[in-house]
Amino acid sequence: MFVDGEIRGPSRDLTQIHQQLQSKIQKVASGLQRLTSRKAIVSATGSNAITRQTSTISPQILNMWIRVHSSLIRELVRLQSTRYHQWHSHVQKWCLDEWHSVEQELTRERGLWGPDLGSSLDKWRLDTTETPSRIRRKLVPNQNFYALYPYRPYLDLPESKSMRAKVAISRDSRIFYEKMKERR
Repeated sequence: MFVDGEIRGPSRDLTQIHQQLQSKIQKVASGLQRLTSRKAIVSATGSNAITRQTSTISPQILNMWIRVHSSLIRELVRLQSTRYHQWHSHVQKWCLDEWHSVEQELTRERGLWGPDLGSSLDKWRLDTTETPSRIRRKLVPNQNFYALYPYRPYLDLPESKSMRAKVAISRDSRIFYEKMKERR
């Protein structure tokens, strides 16, 4: 009994699906037929008579309109998709930038999760908004210090002592250079 019900069950569902599809196709076809035909109101001798007038639109033109309409819809969906992806990437970039700045602020020297004392190799510079004539001066970390004043081992040689122009150097550049060399 159970096996018979299982065998008959899917076929009954298939016939119901087939009938539903047929009814939906019929609805679409009747809608297209109404679209292609026009109703004209004709007044004859004082009384209004409604007559049905068939359209002169050929099936080829109708198919062309359908293709054009579907291509326009496809293009609109593609445009909306690209806009969404651009917006999403912009929001993601903004969130990552915001997260990075919050992380930097929390882990900076004397920050909430940062060290109490900084390294002796940390270098500072005067903030660009501050000038020597201002009373309040603000120091900010100088990330480019060791790029501007690199360690130059050839300056330690005796023949380089008699150079005409002196090159700006830092005593900490050698220590920084050796620490970076150890990391590699």
